[in-house]
Amino acid sequence: MKAKSRRRLLISSVAMLLVAMLALGTATFAWFTTDTSTSASGVQVKTDKVSSLLVSSRTSEWVNDLDYGFNKTLNPVSSANGVDWFYATAAGSNAATAKNGTVNKIANNTAQAAESYMFYNMLNVKNAGSADIENPVYIELSGNITEKFNDAAAAKKYLRVALVESGCTTDAGRASATVKDAATFKSSVYGASNNDTALGILTATANTNGNIATTDTVTTAAGTTIKVKVGDTLAAGAAKYYMLIVWFEGQDADCYDTYAGNVMPELQFSIYEDKP
Repeated sequence: MKAKSRRRLLISSVAMLLVAMLALGTATFAWFTTDTSTSASGVQVKTDKVSSLLVSSRTSEWVNDLDYGFNKTLNPVSSANGVDWFYATAAGSNAATAKNGTVNKIANNTAQAAESYMFYNMLNVKNAGSADIENPVYIELSGNITEKFNDAAAAKKYLRVALVESGCTTDAGRASATVKDAATFKSSVYGASNNDTALGILTATANTNGNIATTDTVTTAAGTTIKVKVGDTLAAGAAKYYMLIVWFEGQDADCYDTYAGNVMPELQFSIYEDKP
């Protein structure tokens, strides 16, 4: 392979997910009682130089500089498989359950519907060069996933970031792409806390007491950073497709009104060839 292709190929990405939530009253339950929302903006992937590694989103061309242009309000949601996503309203200030009749399912595989509640897009990697990349290629987060409350380090943690291999194998499949499978999703969820467990909603059924039906759990990976191997090599013209999802986990015990004020500093990813 040419010397230039062997050079460490770095894509410095700035995924600026600046998330602010309105602080509400005092309560001790997951979800929120009123119309609390969060905002996320400025999600970007940028290259600092032209290289054979390119990136794309669900709809963009393969480029060096990618700006998702995401700026929407978000509410807590939950999923046990990365495909079926649910949202709800808390039953009351003295309850730890969802209010009957408020559990709803977000439309599957509909990017616009999903992004009303979370950042739900793709971060895809392609070797656009004419030569194979003969060393491992990684997507890596610079630093750790962090979460602050009113600029204090001791915030409750309920933020989730997932970088999950997709079942998509071609550009044409991006429009309806979702995670490869439930097991891959559950092994690819990260947060600001190690091994942070939340009940995952599998159905939209609520019993007479208002409890959301839960039959599975999703636990964040050990560590609070992300390093995903795209492959030991990447052939010329080959691409790998990933879902990049950011959300506030409603089934996390920390997700309640008192801590509706967390801020997530920017995420900075790099995509590179790991030269020996």
